[in-house]
Amino acid sequence: MSRSGTYAGPVDDAGANAAYVDAQEQVHLVPSGVAQQPLRLLAPAVKAASVTAQSFDTVPDTLTTLLLSKPSSGWNLTVRNRATGKVYSDGRGSGAARGELQVGWFGLDTTRTGDAFAPNGSYDWTVTVTPADGVGGPLTVTGTVQLVKG
Repeated sequence: MSRSGTYAGPVDDAGANAAYVDAQEQVHLVPSGVAQQPLRLLAPAVKAASVTAQSFDTVPDTLTTLLLSKPSSGWNLTVRNRATGKVYSDGRGSGAARGELQVGWFGLDTTRTGDAFAPNGSYDWTVTVTPADGVGGPLTVTGTVQLVKG
């Protein structure tokens, strides 16, 4: 930004406003004229090839890591056994995420009590991330993972 108040840097294409600093060094927001963009990935999703079943009192293995273009208000994870079609996880992350979102999976069979693990094998998963600003639809990322020690 030059002293004249002209901006010479990058524009945040996920937002609807542009910022500039005036001669008194005060920051101002003005409409950019650029429509707000939907939630998207800033880099390819990092997807685990396998995860190890864990009890709820531990930290689950990371299933995927997503680099988000703007804040999210929450996410939903669905994990389905490829052989049987049975859904073993329909979990929600209610916390907002900014930037990097790591989604883990315990590999538990939540239809049973205690630390009952889903069977070893191949699972398809879907993560749906909701944009915090409500602009655009949810972002959906899919993958396949092997569950071990289930």
